[in-house]
Amino acid sequence: MRTAALILLVALSAGAQRTVVPAGSGRRVALVIGNNAYPWKPLVNSANDARALAALLPQVGFDPRNVTLLVDAALKQMQKAGREFVAGLRPDDLAFVFYSGHGVARIT
Repeated sequence: MRTAALILLVALSAGAQRTVVPAGSGRRVALVIGNNAYPWKPLVNSANDARALAALLPQVGFDPRNVTLLVDAALKQMQKAGREFVAGLRPDDLAFVFYSGHGVARIT
């Protein structure tokens, strides 16, 4: 079965012009956001989920210096963090973004 899968993989990629970046060749960077403090409908677990995920990422190969955690961030803080995150990406980076909170809301 493994041989068949390998042959299929080779056949699918034959002739395709792609650049394959070997695993581990770039940085692993993450932006993790958890918002609980909504004045009209506060949440309970979003900030805890974000903190737990940010703590877990180094165990799966993320350098803690490359994990940005925002908790109860205002819209402008999230926008700034997003712009800085994207601007800091390199072509071979693996980027991970996590958001937990209300989908469309504003923290003042």
